Amino acid sequence: QLLQLLLPCVDATQNFSRPASLHFFVADSAIRQVQNLINPLLEKAVLSAKIPDIHVSALGINVYVTNISVASFSLGEETVALIPPNRIRISTTNLSAIANMGWRYHDGPAIDIRGTATDTIGDSTFNLDLTFDANAGHLAVQIASCSVSIGHFHIELHHASSFYQDIVNLISTPLKNTFEKIIPSEISSEVNALLAKYVPQVPVVLPLFNHSLVIDYALINTTATHGLAGHEYSMNNFDGHVSTRLLTNFVFDLDAYHSLDVSGVFVLDRNASVQLQVHYKQRYELDFAGQSIGHLEHNNPGMCWPEYHTDTTNRVAVVAGQVYPIRLRYQSGCGGGHVELRVCFDGGACEPLDARNVSTAVSSDFPVVVAEEWLSVSSGAEFFANTPTAGPEECPAAHHVLPGTLPPAFNASGQDVAIVLDTFLLTSALTSAAQAGLLTSTLTDQNLPPAIKKYIQLNTKWFRLLFPALYLKFPDKEMALEFSPRAVVPVACTGELGLALGINYTLDVFVIVDGQNIPAMHLSFNTSLSGLVNVSQSNLVGAITAFQFEMGVEWALVPVANLSKLDPVIMQIMDDVVLPLVNAALAKGFPLPAVAGFSFTGSAVRYGDDVIQIYAALQPTPGPLRSPSYSAPPTPALRPADLWSTRVQPRAGVQ
Repeated sequence: QLLQLLLPCVDATQNFSRPASLHFFVADSAIRQVQNLINPLLEKAVLSAKIPDIHVSALGINVYVTNISVASFSLGEETVALIPPNRIRISTTNLSAIANMGWRYHDGPAIDIRGTATDTIGDSTFNLDLTFDANAGHLAVQIASCSVSIGHFHIELHHASSFYQDIVNLISTPLKNTFEKIIPSEISSEVNALLAKYVPQVPVVLPLFNHSLVIDYALINTTATHGLAGHEYSMNNFDGHVSTRLLTNFVFDLDAYHSLDVSGVFVLDRNASVQLQVHYKQRYELDFAGQSIGHLEHNNPGMCWPEYHTDTTNRVAVVAGQVYPIRLRYQSGCGGGHVELRVCFDGGACEPLDARNVSTAVSSDFPVVVAEEWLSVSSGAEFFANTPTAGPEECPAAHHVLPGTLPPAFNASGQDVAIVLDTFLLTSALTSAAQAGLLTSTLTDQNLPPAIKKYIQLNTKWFRLLFPALYLKFPDKEMALEFSPRAVVPVACTGELGLALGINYTLDVFVIVDGQNIPAMHLSFNTSLSGLVNVSQSNLVGAITAFQFEMGVEWALVPVANLSKLDPVIMQIMDDVVLPLVNAALAKGFPLPAVAGFSFTGSAVRYGDDVIQIYAALQPTPGPLRSPSYSAPPTPALRPADLWSTRVQPRAGVQ
């Protein structure tokens, strides 16, 4: 049953508010690779653009420009700028193009001249801004702006004298304006086509385990709202009529004798020294990171203090990714109220607080964050059992806090992508498999795999030396074994050695008499395993490197002695048969969310504090990326020998 890992399944209900268990950090080097891969598609789109004819009329003179076609086009050497909190800008200052066209000069019935021309464009500026967010668990990428500003623009009329300079003067501006409109329009259309095709292919829910299990990669906190949330009151003592208020603009007015109480969390994507500043009239109180400034008026509801004041908190050493509670209470008086809530970074000038730095969610995780050197995507990745009698059940294991910024060791790795993984995700795979019944098995002599039959047979005759009392009571009878998990030991990091995990089983032994299962023994079978994970192409893969077990008798129909004599047989079966099969399945792994056209290579793995960090290079998959109908080739299975040695280590301390 373990080998059914990659078979299809149906979807499970998604919960976007789960804590993040998977962070993808994409360095700017990887973003440049994506840019380089799609550039030929963008340039091809401009080369195939249909450009409308141009007609210019002045003082009875008509000039027509027709059959305009782009003969060559280059975006030149581009730069990629990551603009916090959610934007990427691709730009160049050396866009160039050559266009061919026909022209006609018509001045009354006597003058009708036709010819061809070449237009040369160079030293031109191109800017494409993309914004990143999440929508219903999916990555959402949109074009914020796309523009071209033409610098050098030269029209050459073929075989024409200087007399025709007037033609150039007439068509130059409208032709330039046309290109400044057509080029960004064609590029935007191609980018939107690429986004529409490939972004939805980044998986959110993946089917696994033959209609019994799914992995949900939905991006987290899509319901979290940027800003401070709370209530506005019609009386300035926080009483009267109450209305819900979401504060996203932190320079605001309040009606006379109203009061406001809003709160949330403050979070940054970088380390910084932070102060909050309040510029106000009337009365307020601000709580931030354990500090409180200002004071409220409790004794004078008719207050009238129109003078402006400014208060500033002490500096707080804000750590990237951590949340800092913030609460603002404000009382307005005569003439209404006015507040400016500002933030001051690293001792610099104070500026109005940005709603992107505060959230109504009590989590440090946002779906997508753009910092100056990387883009991060946070997923609440979790496995779920998909059973017909019950919906998805959350894994009971504890979550661990993932770093909110790129791990420092990544900078020295020279890699493009950091995959930061909570061991919770791996634990959820085990608990969900147990809930779905995939770790439950019944073995008889008829269905015992041939590879195991050479070590053991399920009948009382084979066990007569180990269980003589059982053989005397039931001579020459077949037996059945039922394995069912009763507890999953959460996956944990064991330093740089890898991972530790375990499954505690109940093992029921039956003797088959006249087709009926007679209970004979109730045993405990507790396993302890060590393992490793890695990435291969676009899959998270694994291997079991060591196995230990303890087996004990909890109940028996007849006296049982020398149970430990089975230990060498069980170890031999595990070493020679079971673990190679399990590792063959783990070597296939399960797909990680990835954009078509790329895979991971050259990975390095770091373990610690129940968080796994995998650094990898981004590598284009064979074949060009195509806009309309490209599909990636199938990923070949990876052999265990391609990853690590999977030899089972001798166990110790078995009772």
